[in-house]
Amino acid sequence: VFIELLLHQSSDRAAIREAQLDFDILQAGGSAEYFYQVAVEMEALGRIQDAITAYEKVVVENPNHAKAHNKLGAIYEGQGNKTQAEYYYREAIDADNSFHVARLNLGRFLRRSNRQQAAAKVFQEVLDIDPSYLNARIELSSLLAEQKLVKSAIKLLEDGLKLDPSEPYLNLQTGKLYIMDQKPEASIRYFDMAAQGNEENLKYEIPLKSVLIEAHWIPARMFDAGGNRERMNYYLDRIFELDPANVEARLMLVNKLLESRQETEARKHLEFLLKLPVEEQPLPPQLIAELSFPQGVRLLADVYKRTQRSEIGKGILTQALDVAKQRRNQIWITQLQNDLARYR
Repeated sequence: VFIELLLHQSSDRAAIREAQLDFDILQAGGSAEYFYQVAVEMEALGRIQDAITAYEKVVVENPNHAKAHNKLGAIYEGQGNKTQAEYYYREAIDADNSFHVARLNLGRFLRRSNRQQAAAKVFQEVLDIDPSYLNARIELSSLLAEQKLVKSAIKLLEDGLKLDPSEPYLNLQTGKLYIMDQKPEASIRYFDMAAQGNEENLKYEIPLKSVLIEAHWIPARMFDAGGNRERMNYYLDRIFELDPANVEARLMLVNKLLESRQETEARKHLEFLLKLPVEEQPLPPQLIAELSFPQGVRLLADVYKRTQRSEIGKGILTQALDVAKQRRNQIWITQLQNDLARYR
């Protein structure tokens, strides 16, 4: 519904604006909430200074508005103003001791400022208040691992798993810590638990698909390093089910197939990648960097040639020949020269 007003004098305009502001403030639930809504909108529009002004009005109107203090802390941290950032994060915590987001932001800020002990204390404070707060548990375990306190980091995550045994990201991180602790055999159980995760289990803010892929990728590499091709293939197959276009996994398999002289099977995987939609196809430099030299690179050039992209194939072989000459490997040089001769 629109109402058109005809003003008798220009001073009426100010009165109407004042009435509209009073109405907006009433609708928002008070002046502090009104200015908070304005600040959020200004921030979303990239008008940062206007957002700061509005957030500062909020905390003047309501010094206990923890969200506004936290927002100011984040903005000032983004601007590199560490003094103001820490001040407002701490004000947010003082305003609402149960506002875990502010404590988490303060802990991360302190960690980025190389104040590790202070950061650890803040993360622990969150867990003392709420042991189920996963973000603080992950942050503190990561900090402990960074300080080479891997066993303490593992215990922290395993305590979390007692509260939430099916959380996929928590299981994934625990598995990674066991690898850091040089106990890869113990890590598999956690990776397998992570791989069974679903959206309902996931509490950490990260895409489930990326967790599931990493939970298969790490064991695949472990079993590859241990020479267990069957187990490696099992985890790679699960990755292809989740993400058929996964370049790293496909190229790893190509290299393994070439090692065992299964060129026909290796070719199928490269052909699959090069038949993906153009926007999804890996670029030649990425493929060259990941493939074995010179077998994988030679096969890649041939696949390009067979898919009517001879110029790319020729360019790949020319670069490979330069590398072979630098390494003074006459066998490679001869192979690549023969390959290039077929383009003429």
